[in-house]
Amino acid sequence: MDSVPSSELTVKPSEAYNVIRKVLKSGRVPMLHGSPAIGKSSIIYALAAASKLLVIDLRLSQCEPTDLLGFPYLDKARNKSGYTPMDTFPLETDAIPEGYNGWLLFLDELTSATPPVQAAAYKVILDRMVGNHKLHKMFSLSVQAISNLTMLWCIQCPQH
Repeated sequence: MDSVPSSELTVKPSEAYNVIRKVLKSGRVPMLHGSPAIGKSSIIYALAAASKLLVIDLRLSQCEPTDLLGFPYLDKARNKSGYTPMDTFPLETDAIPEGYNGWLLFLDELTSATPPVQAAAYKVILDRMVGNHKLHKMFSLSVQAISNLTMLWCIQCPQH
């Protein structure tokens, strides 16, 4: 496979590593979706190790929207509120950790997260922002979303 897939592509677990690597290099956000216990997480960690990226492993089923948007605060001097991002996320002003080329943000269990958390995750994935704060440059931050097939997964979303 030489080209980068433009939307949905079904591959064997043995092919996923190379496909995801190409998608990440293109600056796109891959979504790995498959049955439990087939090695999805192992693929992500192997990709990170090969590219010297520090993995930030965030299990979205255990998150609240504020974990992704930041915590609200009040700026009394300006009479405005804003969001303070969690230290989980590398912001554009952060230095790349020594010994690494950047980060791989691993958003696991996306389809098991509540709808408000999924909506907050879209801002991180699509806009590469936490609240009003920009994440580190794209070439140093690879965002990876991963989920299990709903019908085989043991966690049930509230809307199901």
